[in-house]
Amino acid sequence: MSLTPFATVQLVPTVAPMPGVSAAFAPPRRSDRSGIEALYARSVRANPEEFIQELSFHGPIFELLSGFAASGGAAEILRLNADGPVIGMGALRVTAPEVAELCKLHLDSPFHGLGLGRRLTERLLTQAKQLGRRRVDLHVTATQRAAISLYLRLGFTVTEIRPCPVEVDGETVVFETLFMSLWM
Repeated sequence: MSLTPFATVQLVPTVAPMPGVSAAFAPPRRSDRSGIEALYARSVRANPEEFIQELSFHGPIFELLSGFAASGGAAEILRLNADGPVIGMGALRVTAPEVAELCKLHLDSPFHGLGLGRRLTERLLTQAKQLGRRRVDLHVTATQRAAISLYLRLGFTVTEIRPCPVEVDGETVVFETLFMSLWM
């Protein structure tokens, strides 16, 4: 599958029909910054058991995505229609010469169940292969059952399950975390 810088896909909903609605993949641009930040905030706030609620914990999300792409990885956003709001995002962070981490995968909750998370993940996995990565790793909190199910269907295997303590604002928060890998 060849990746174009701006690919449009027709939504094939599995829940409710959305006539005339499409989604478009593209690399993030500076003009997408506020849309990316808003999506990230909505996604994190909607999942308090799954994500650290301090939005600045990992640093500014737009800079993270841009940095991953600039350092040999990739970043993608998903828009509603070609020029609509940002409804999804994901990235690949290079962790070793032949390994990338799938990270920062978020999809606006009204668009869950439409196959868009799968399409975004598959697009990033294709990019990993094109970038010469032989393995893609990820970590996901155990409460994210839909995401875990998707990753398993895509061929990821669980390599480790362990509690991950994180210090946030002087308080330790523990997330039960699955570590998964996919050999390409």
